[in-house]
Amino acid sequence: MMAKSKFLSWLVLLTMIFTFLPVMTPAVQAGAGGDGVCTAVYVDEGNIVIDLDGISVGGTHMGFNPDGYIITQRDSVRETVYTITVEENVDTNITLCGININTTTASPFEIKSNARINLILEKGTNNILCSDDGSDVLEANGFAALQMAADSELVIDAQGTLTATGGDYCAGIGGGRGGDGGTITIKGGTINAQGGYSGAGIGGGDGGDGGTITIEGGTINAQGGKYGAGIGGGKGGNGGTITINGGTVEAVGRDRGGAGIGGGGIDYGSTGSGGNGGKIIITNGKVTAVGGYWGAGIGGGYGNNGGTIHISGGEISVTGGATAAGIGGGGASSGDNMVDLSGGDITISGGKVVATGGFHGAGIGGGGDNQSDLIGGSGGKIT
Repeated sequence: MMAKSKFLSWLVLLTMIFTFLPVMTPAVQAGAGGDGVCTAVYVDEGNIVIDLDGISVGGTHMGFNPDGYIITQRDSVRETVYTITVEENVDTNITLCGININTTTASPFEIKSNARINLILEKGTNNILCSDDGSDVLEANGFAALQMAADSELVIDAQGTLTATGGDYCAGIGGGRGGDGGTITIKGGTINAQGGYSGAGIGGGDGGDGGTITIEGGTINAQGGKYGAGIGGGKGGNGGTITINGGTVEAVGRDRGGAGIGGGGIDYGSTGSGGNGGKIIITNGKVTAVGGYWGAGIGGGYGNNGGTIHISGGEISVTGGATAAGIGGGGASSGDNMVDLSGGDITISGGKVVATGGFHGAGIGGGGDNQSDLIGGSGGKIT
């Protein structure tokens, strides 16, 4: 009887031990590779660098893994100043699993020349990249929150959330100061991108074109910084090549003359024009685009033409800024003769399209100026 009592006592004790032990996640072995298991690292332990030899954290090398890397944070409520850098020519998978990086001394996440990254946002996680200090004093050496070289490539395939806030003269996602946006494909997730002063939300930095941007799904909210397009060019930059095949997209350009989707604007007091619309193709999705003052909803930035715009499907609602077209040419201020306000080459063959021009701007076609009640730019070629 005593033996049975001891056995039961031990059984109860073991049950209590295993009940209160923490639940362990499956082990992730650094540098294992080839078995479908990624290497997991913590960004709040040091700067992360991924190169052709593998990954290092705070200077400690952890080996190469062909399956890719998971980057997380022990306490994502607290900001960290440590950064993620992908070196030249790297082609890998990166999963973000709840990170919160805020720094103005470097890009929180930088993809260097000729690198290709498949970026996964873990389901249910919120990932924050910020390079804006919130000050009204401009930083001469700002950084994009997710900064790309012009010849780099980024594919975002996600069920989580990414919020990217760029520093001065830089995009939220895309080019740094003077940089084009690279090649960006968004397949899913919730993406919130805010450009810094003179930068696009997604696309070019100050003076940079939008690059090649493709949206296939997800929920995208993109807002340019002052003079920047929501999606497209930074200040003075052309829209690049922008294709929307699905998803829900809201893009807002900023004064002076940033398009919602398309070209960037220019400084107050400058003569000449901002960026043209580039090449914009919309086949599906729900798209809302609002131009900044003198910026088209979809098309040209301040004083420039709409570029080439083809719409064959989707639900499109656009509003141009003052004197700009809803779809087509940007607007201009009175007396500025170094501008091209034409609509560009516009083809609409399908979808539901509602386009509202700004004061003196066409709904679809050319932009105007605030000197005349007439449309200043020709409609261009509209099909």
